[in-house]
Amino acid sequence: MTIGVFYQFLILELMRNSWPVFDASREGDIVADIETPGFDAGVRLYISVKKSKDTVSGQDVGGVIRRLEGEAKAEKNLNRPYLCVIGIATPPKGKLKGYDDRSIRTTNTGGTYSLNCEFWGPGFLFPFISGRTALEIYQ
Repeated sequence: MTIGVFYQFLILELMRNSWPVFDASREGDIVADIETPGFDAGVRLYISVKKSKDTVSGQDVGGVIRRLEGEAKAEKNLNRPYLCVIGIATPPKGKLKGYDDRSIRTTNTGGTYSLNCEFWGPGFLFPFISGRTALEIYQ
């Protein structure tokens, strides 16, 4: 088992304790329906799990975002808003950021690839899905 596949299964199992979660059509992808306070329909997350930030860089970013959004838009029975997430499992350069480790990627010209797609680093990803810090998960 490669380390990238390991992180996909780890995140999938951590999320199964909280929400209805299932594997998506491609390796490394997870789909989850999460409940939100004050909004009955909830939100559907389309997550692509990557081992590190280096796995998705440069020209790959736009392609991954288009693929995730394409999957969401192609869903015929989608009855709730969606958010595409590129989940990064290991911290860049070994330095963990805090809970604010999420961002929207921009193009070279300063525009966004998509306002519906976020990058979640391990500082945000692991506390969000499991309630534990990334350091606790790694240990």
